[in-house]
Amino acid sequence: MAAKAVLRVALSVLLSLLGFEASAERRLPIDVEPKAAYCSGILKYQLNENWPIVIEWRQKARQLDAESHSSSAALSPSLRAVEDAERTRYRQIIRDVSTTTEEHQKKLDSAFNRIQRYLLPKLEYLDITPLTAATDQAQADLKQNQYIGEACGKSCDGAKDRVQCMSDCLNRGGLTPKFRSCFATDWLPF
Repeated sequence: MAAKAVLRVALSVLLSLLGFEASAERRLPIDVEPKAAYCSGILKYQLNENWPIVIEWRQKARQLDAESHSSSAALSPSLRAVEDAERTRYRQIIRDVSTTTEEHQKKLDSAFNRIQRYLLPKLEYLDITPLTAATDQAQADLKQNQYIGEACGKSCDGAKDRVQCMSDCLNRGGLTPKFRSCFATDWLPF
């Protein structure tokens, strides 16, 4: 709740500093503009949440690359070969996850920047009240999604395919498809 209030105040202060004020003379946003405000909030959250994961996986990849094979020196050549093969396979998994998280971060950043390029020039003549409401809804949906995620985590404990169980459960919650629509910005007019 406090984050919602801080975001609303920050948006109002930013808009005021830029000389934008809500007034009766401003036009109401069309459907795509509140969606842009909503998605801006969702993507900003995702960017902030994803970045530490990118850093963590980069560090894991560097750490594995820096490790020496001294622990396998006392092993027989055949066991050393098995351990080296396992280490190589594990390094590749770490590199793949690191690359995937970095690519995801770039996609989030690209979508966020595209939405900002669309929305920011319009703020001068739009009534910001519906945009602020859309941003507030994004924060409420993120909070609800967190609760859904926790419930899904509990219900999927012990599932044969936990990843698939979580994906199915989150999709049933209704918010994941809504969030995904923010990542593909093809709904913007340009």
